[in-house]
Amino acid sequence: MRVLIGMNHELMRHGLVQLLYDLGDIDYMVTAATREELYKSMRLYSFTHIFVHTALPGSLSPASFHQEAGAGVYLIGTEEDKSRDLPLYDTLSLDEWMRRLSRIMRGDLKPGAVVLQSSSAEELTLREEEAVRMRIHGYTVRETAAVLGISEKTVENHRRSAAKKLHIASSRDWMAFGRSKGFI
Repeated sequence: MRVLIGMNHELMRHGLVQLLYDLGDIDYMVTAATREELYKSMRLYSFTHIFVHTALPGSLSPASFHQEAGAGVYLIGTEEDKSRDLPLYDTLSLDEWMRRLSRIMRGDLKPGAVVLQSSSAEELTLREEEAVRMRIHGYTVRETAAVLGISEKTVENHRRSAAKKLHIASSRDWMAFGRSKGFI
């Protein structure tokens, strides 16, 4: 089993690592403390299981991980995610964590669907949303291109296209849009 864990809370991350080692034969395990680190790791290594805490900081959306992954992406929800149908929540008891992780390792519990979270009048593509999120979080065109593995010109095109769709003309508009969509 090849596992990637995206979780910024060190104690929770360490606990999940230990639970997974107790449950199965681990070939290797990689951890990430930000969404960008997680995305980079997904592009460098091959994983069979990816666990991502919904509170993991960073600008990329969970839909980015789902598209890039060659494995199942299991979101770990918080109290605010209780209305979603997720296989794991950070509030579960230890016994319930063990039961659910065992089911995941056996293949009995499948990852849930990860959807694009935009709801603008003209829907953004996933890449446009990634470029917008990273713009809002202060990433330069060069930094965005490096994280996403695309050219700087492509990043500029995605930003320009998104700005046109969203009728954004200034930095203030970008920030207002980011706050309204919960990106920041």
